[in-house]
Amino acid sequence: MLDEDIADDDGRARGPANLQGNQDDMVAGEPAMEVGGYQVVYDLLGELRLQAWMENGIKELSIPLPGTRYLMVCPAEVALRRGSSKCRLVEPGDPQLKTIGDARQVITVMNVYHRGEMVWRGPGPYR
Repeated sequence: MLDEDIADDDGRARGPANLQGNQDDMVAGEPAMEVGGYQVVYDLLGELRLQAWMENGIKELSIPLPGTRYLMVCPAEVALRRGSSKCRLVEPGDPQLKTIGDARQVITVMNVYHRGEMVWRGPGPYR
């Protein structure tokens, strides 16, 4: 038998040991950015700085993903609206990063999940 995905994985699935529903779930109703099974729950910290970046042509923000060498790149407009969005993965040395802002300067990362399991908890310095 071959393993087969039967549904899209949006990273929000809870593990079998944690079936409490969303009463303690920080993700329910919170702004989040997602890619590859990772989900970053955040709060906007520097609205004026982000607006200035966007006026100067910054259209995307990058967030390093714990346990990987990749960066999650998401639309800056979504962070400004405190919304949720699908994102994309970018390698750290990619030349396009010159036109992408470092999200850690304008958002506070609250939690990071990978396939429903918390891999980082904040708020606090996120590296």
